[in-house]
Amino acid sequence: MSKIKSFVLKHLRILLAIFIPLAVIAIIFAIPFLTVAVPVTEPYWETVMKTEPYSATETYTDQEAYVTTETRTDTVVNQQVGYGGWTQSFKVARADSTVTIEVNNYGGGGYYQPRYFIMGDNDHPYSPWSSWYGGWDNWGGGQSWATVRINYPEEVTKYRPVTKTREVTRYREVPTQVLKERTVVQNVRMSVWQSMFR
Repeated sequence: MSKIKSFVLKHLRILLAIFIPLAVIAIIFAIPFLTVAVPVTEPYWETVMKTEPYSATETYTDQEAYVTTETRTDTVVNQQVGYGGWTQSFKVARADSTVTIEVNNYGGGGYYQPRYFIMGDNDHPYSPWSSWYGGWDNWGGGQSWATVRINYPEEVTKYRPVTKTREVTRYREVPTQVLKERTVVQNVRMSVWQSMFR
């Protein structure tokens, strides 16, 4: 220890000459008198529009099937018949059927048939002249029209419009806060040492 002390005392001027300029330089370099533009990353909030799904109920029209009973009609006979005997056979295959028979009588035809007779007058009692009168005579046998129908109930499938509801997914734009980062340039005062080693 005494050797170090003696060495320092012996070489004090030289040591001061070395360390004083170094200390002055260190102090000058440590003073923040420089203004330097420094890029700085900072967070910030931004409002953006985002697509968001949501559930909704909508109405729509659909066709619904239903069964109903209707009366159907089949014509099995539709023809001209005479006044004489008339028969017709057919099968009724469906239950709860009703048979309707309709016969329209159109009657017989007719015509005027001339008839002649002899007649005289006072001036010419023997001078014949002819005259006629009309008499109604029936002719032909007459005609009729026969129609036979079968009415029966039958189940049929029909469709009717109905209003229904269903759940659907829709989308909408909503404002949302998003945290982002950006780089800005700030003027920062710093020392020479900081500017050298940043």
